[in-house]
Amino acid sequence: MRNWSSWRSEGIESLHDFIVADKKPFLDELMQRWNEVTFYDPTNDPANQFRKYDNINYWREIREEKSSTWYNERKRHLKSLNAESGTNVQHLISEAIQSKVMALNGKINQKFGKKYCKVTGMDITSQREDSFLLSHTGLKNILVTHYQLFFKLKDRYLKDRWRHATTNKQIKEIAHQIRSQYTRKPHQYNSPQLFEPSMIWSLQTGQGV
Repeated sequence: MRNWSSWRSEGIESLHDFIVADKKPFLDELMQRWNEVTFYDPTNDPANQFRKYDNINYWREIREEKSSTWYNERKRHLKSLNAESGTNVQHLISEAIQSKVMALNGKINQKFGKKYCKVTGMDITSQREDSFLLSHTGLKNILVTHYQLFFKLKDRYLKDRWRHATTNKQIKEIAHQIRSQYTRKPHQYNSPQLFEPSMIWSLQTGQGV
């Protein structure tokens, strides 16, 4: 990892210098370090047979007793498991970090502006250009960036029979329920009054949910 003296050699000597500088070089190094982290996805299916990956002592043991090849193979397997059994939180955090860097560089939302879900009122700017409802992508982003808000959305839109399903399945069903509500009464969600502050406030605080 580069030390501060290497950044000073590029003209970044103060906080002001950092604020006005292009953040891409910092992002590249941060992403490299973040991807090297041995990360067990907390949303993994609890019944998965590889729960041992959640134990730091397991990783310490194989680092000390196994070859580096074996260790790296286990890490690759863990990354696959996180994507298949969980919601791939490590990757979602990577995307969130990159979006923040774009915002710091003043590039985000210049082309399209803010967009909001017609049913929930949630910000869906990060979703596809043609989307108008909170989707799987938006829900995964909320799970990473606003964990408590995700649970309030779950309380509001997830049916009881899916309460013990995997997080991926719950996200799918929440998105389905939001689409269903819009399909049943689309005219209800075309009014400017949809985005009442009290609606968003109730989701963020839990009041009236």
